[in-house]
Amino acid sequence: MPPRPVPCLAGLLLVCASWPSAALAQATVSALQPDKAAALLRFGSVLPEPVSVDQTIGPGDELLSTRNDAFLVFRCADSSTVTFEGSFRVAVLPAAGGVPCAVNLLAGAALVNAVSPDATVQAGEVTMASKGTLYEVRVGREGSRLARDLLVYDGQVGVTFAESQGGGGERGRAPETPTVSSGERLVIAAAGTERARIGPRDIEQAARAYARTDLTRAADLTPADRERALSDLVQGYVHVLGAPGQPTPRLELAARQVDYHVVSRATFYQLSHAERLAETTELHAVIALTAGAAYEQLGDAARARAAFGRATTIDPAVRSAPYLKNYRLPLSVSKGGATMLERETSEARESRLSTVLGISAEVTAASPARAGQPVAIRVVVRSTAGELLEGATVTIAAGGGAFAAGRQTSVSGRTDVQGVFTAEWSCQPCAPAYGLDVTVTKSGFAEWKGSVTVKIGEPRPAAAGLGR
Repeated sequence: MPPRPVPCLAGLLLVCASWPSAALAQATVSALQPDKAAALLRFGSVLPEPVSVDQTIGPGDELLSTRNDAFLVFRCADSSTVTFEGSFRVAVLPAAGGVPCAVNLLAGAALVNAVSPDATVQAGEVTMASKGTLYEVRVGREGSRLARDLLVYDGQVGVTFAESQGGGGERGRAPETPTVSSGERLVIAAAGTERARIGPRDIEQAARAYARTDLTRAADLTPADRERALSDLVQGYVHVLGAPGQPTPRLELAARQVDYHVVSRATFYQLSHAERLAETTELHAVIALTAGAAYEQLGDAARARAAFGRATTIDPAVRSAPYLKNYRLPLSVSKGGATMLERETSEARESRLSTVLGISAEVTAASPARAGQPVAIRVVVRSTAGELLEGATVTIAAGGGAFAAGRQTSVSGRTDVQGVFTAEWSCQPCAPAYGLDVTVTKSGFAEWKGSVTVKIGEPRPAAAGLGR
């Protein structure tokens, strides 16, 4: 008999079963359509009260729809969103492990746009872990039993069912830990779990919900303009969710979000993934242009300037490049160039090459080291806009000793999805100290160089490397 799941799912934003003992990260109701379409049951109260936009919801509070066309958006501290459509009931839980907000979905459907880099939550018997993921959880009934579905539209979600407790389950059985990837659906029933593929109708429904969530940020749109924007954004999401491994649909969805003034952290989630997937210089340049327009719309002048500068570093003639016509660019760029891009000068570009453009890396090593014992050298790589960079090439060269991989004085590898590269180094016999030089490169970025010192047998930590 398979492990017995509890009647809900858990994840970056969705957790279930018993409440963990942890500090709350509160969430806010950022949209509700139509008015009075949902009610709030405060913890300890049995009398429902109206829900209002910008209202903060705390642990133990419940939200429930009062009509079957309700549309409610939860916005978390990190700008992740949970969208509820139709009939639903949900309880807010204390958050755990740095998760921005946590909810127990009791009935209905919840669509998550999790923009945090990573988080893992465990609550009771079910754990789901996600890293920047678009997914949906549905809870309903099949006769007298609960039915639960997990649909992953982008990224991966790991689901863990703990060992059965009662109900005829087999004690001592190894926990089940399936990972559900883009395009997959996991159906959880009393008899066990079943995998299936997500169908076109599911993608279209999710795309519409995500587009409606985007448009809750739009202001001053006429009904006709709002309808056009909705249709355009839905198409953008359909293309992304239908081909999550392609960079261009993500880039063009971000351009749509800029055009309709609905830029959020989710926009940079799409651009970051597009950059990881991009294989051509021209695509990297267009992504940088779009990021600059998005930052400019948010009023972040420093990051906008950095992104536009990076575009001109990748291709100094980017403003007049023939390939621009092959991509959907934000109107602020395609119609003559964005304001900051137009102000670019060669002198300004040169001054930024050694400051705000390119790569930022942090290098650390445990110290003091002992002869013959390995030391972990850890490099975390980000863009200067703060995004973790996957696939960057890291080379570490030591003045002595050897790396575990190949027993050479240098080692090279690529950063993982969290921008991290780790190598083990050791020495025997050893000098009093060693300097390790670190170089980081990635297509479309300026090279980064730094260093870290490992001392042998001295009770002081190694200094973190500083780039140059």
